[in-house]
Amino acid sequence: MLAAAKKRSPHDYLVVLALLYAGLRPAEAENLVWEDLDLEHGLLHIQAKSGWTPKTHEMRTVEIKPILLNALKAAPRHHPHYVLAPPNGTKLNMGNFTRRELKPMAGEAGIDPKKVTAYTFRHSFGTWHVRSGTDLYTLMRLMGHSSLKTTLIYLHLMPRQTKEAINNLPDPPAPTLTTLANAPAINGIGSQSNFGNLTTPLGQPR
Repeated sequence: MLAAAKKRSPHDYLVVLALLYAGLRPAEAENLVWEDLDLEHGLLHIQAKSGWTPKTHEMRTVEIKPILLNALKAAPRHHPHYVLAPPNGTKLNMGNFTRRELKPMAGEAGIDPKKVTAYTFRHSFGTWHVRSGTDLYTLMRLMGHSSLKTTLIYLHLMPRQTKEAINNLPDPPAPTLTTLANAPAINGIGSQSNFGNLTTPLGQPR
């Protein structure tokens, strides 16, 4: 959908990047202000401000990916405070943006619009992190969950990740009885005196 968003307008592209690479909730995207950004150090802070507080009432910080950082640096300031304000200078309304922009661009990208909401991108953010090796406790803090129980919805992704990691290990050479014979003895088992010079690979006819 990034390509579809980029084709539609720079503003659409920026909003999708923010949702996808910062894992923002809709209200967090609406209330993101320029003071929340530390572009020099590549950090985005979700924090309380006058008239609005985050869902968990706690500040969290997300490192800004280069693709989003570059877009933020180049973004025109349509509003003196709100980062994701549309070109008409009003505050972003994610409900309207979803209906008028996200769902149409999903159709343009060949995705069922009924399955796309602003939270779709937040869930993609969480999925990417888990599949990249981020532990669930760190992900809980990045997504601003108040409890690890909420983050556990991503737990089903872990077995596949672990399986892929194991499958990527190089195959060791077939062990031989000589290898075992030369290994340190454990309670008298595995010493060379017990195996002699047998060299037949394990699992093969002897």
